[in-house]
Amino acid sequence: MGLPQSFASVVPYLVVEEGHRYCAFLVNGLEGTLLGQHLDERGRIKHAQVQLGNTLVMVSDSSDAYPVTTGQYVVYVDDAHRVTALALAAGAQSVMDVTDQPYGDRQSGVKDCANNVWWITQRLTTTPYFDEAVAT
Repeated sequence: MGLPQSFASVVPYLVVEEGHRYCAFLVNGLEGTLLGQHLDERGRIKHAQVQLGNTLVMVSDSSDAYPVTTGQYVVYVDDAHRVTALALAAGAQSVMDVTDQPYGDRQSGVKDCANNVWWITQRLTTTPYFDEAVAT
């Protein structure tokens, strides 16, 4: 059967309070595109899809059956300084200033309105993170 268009094998599904506000953060703060949403009878988000680069993120408002969950996510961007500024302007809080990392990334950390941490990452090199596979 395969995957729906724009889907990867793993798709983050974020359960948040204030789903409309959260989707606005993904669009304005992380340069996402709202693809669509389904609302319940009270106007809360039952299911929304936001495209972030080549990754689809799903969002819904929390409920008694599905409480708020939080996580940490790495988002690759072309300019970490610019996107960090956008995220902060959209209401995120800084957890780490933009810093060049020893593994070849320029990276910042921001916490969004749902307490998720986004590691805004710009790859500075074409070398792989690891030279050889790690044996288990």
